[in-house]
Amino acid sequence: MPAGEVHPIGAFANAGVLCAIDADDPELFSTTLCDEYALAETWLGWGGLVARAHDAVTASFLPRATKIALSAEIDDFATDIVAGLPN
Repeated sequence: MPAGEVHPIGAFANAGVLCAIDADDPELFSTTLCDEYALAETWLGWGGLVARAHDAVTASFLPRATKIALSAEIDDFATDIVAGLPN
């Protein structure tokens, strides 16, 4: 995104579109998944990142049981991160 422009991911998510954060071709775009999540955090905030991680699981072709397990792992990770942040 050009500097100063608002990324549409927040508007899409607010409209009910499942949105996942990814790094399609790290070598071509000189980015990593971690870089993309860090950038998206500036647009979405922490809660938005967690929601987008859940969207990625929901939109996947994984078996239902695996989706449930991954969603629980996301929630546990998010809780651990928030618990470790200074007040």
